[in-house]
Parts: sequence; C-alpha cells; structure tokens
Amino acid sequence: MKNERLIELENKIEVNTKTGKRIVYSFRQLLTGDLHFAIVFGDIYPEDDVLVKVYSHTLITEAFRFMFDHNNTPIEKVVNKFREENSGILRFMRQREKDNLILEKIKRMESDLPHSDDKDMENRDFGIGAQILIELGVKNVRLISSNPVRKIALKGYGLEIKEIVSLD
Repeated sequence: MKNERLIELENKIEVNTKTGKRIVYSFRQLLTGDLHFAIVFGDIYPEDDVLVKVYSHTLITEAFRFMFDHNNTPIEKVVNKFREENSGILRFMRQREKDNLILEKIKRMESDLPHSDDKDMENRDFGIGAQILIELGVKNVRLISSNPVRKIALKGYGLEIKEIVSLD
C-alpha cells in the first residue's frame, strides 16, 4: 500500500488569505477523477505530529446541512487552532455517493432514526486521504474530530494517528 499511487498532484499555489499566506494543493484521484484539496498552514516537517482536520463533502451532506447538526467543527475554530500552533492542514475530500445510500439517508430522516454519518465513514476511502498527507510530508497525525474515531489501518501507508484533538 505504501507504494501504491492513487493520486496525482494537479497544482500547488501560494495564496494570501485573511489569516496569512497559505499553500493550496490540488490532488486528482486517478481512478475516479475526483479532485481533493489541502490547505497547508505554516511549515510541515516529517518528524512533527501534524494537526489535521478533514472535511468530507457529499451531495446529501451539502443538500441537508442546513437541516441537521452533523457535528461539524466550524472552520474558524480549526484555523484558530492552526494559528495557535503555527501549523496544520485542512483537507477537503470530495466523496461520491451511491444512489442507494442517498435513499437510505432520506428514509432515516423520515423514520426519525439517528442522522449520523456512520455509513459515510465506512464508505470513505481513507487510503486516498492518507496518500495526500504522505505527499505533503506528514507521517504522524493529530486529528481534529468531534466524533469518536475508530482505529483505521493507516500504518500500511506510513501514516499514524497519534492523537484525537477535540475543539469542543
């Protein structure tokens, strides 16, 4: 897995933002053509435990975001944490959904079943995200998450989650 290449760097640009200069990377997923982004705050060194926040977007998440609280951590909180620590990575993953999963989520809304994104978590391709972080020079992650995170086998990619950081 460590040598498997499923992404390609499309571009890397430096941009001036209201919080300072940032580097924006765009990666193309080779099998699907999906485009994923990473915004790097500060300097990233392989020996550091790097603070990372992942945002994963799907059609259903976007369509119903205004209706339910999906425990999303506001980006401003994440950016402030990166500024405190002088580094971090915001990773935006575009996720495709199968029609049957969209319909299942809609049915759960009707039946008042929990509106969690557990099934989305199961269907994500963690390997693509791991490869993006490796490409950025990350080996050890401090993952910002407000949800319990199950252990994910990322060691095969040369990546390890060292800590779960809550901003609540």
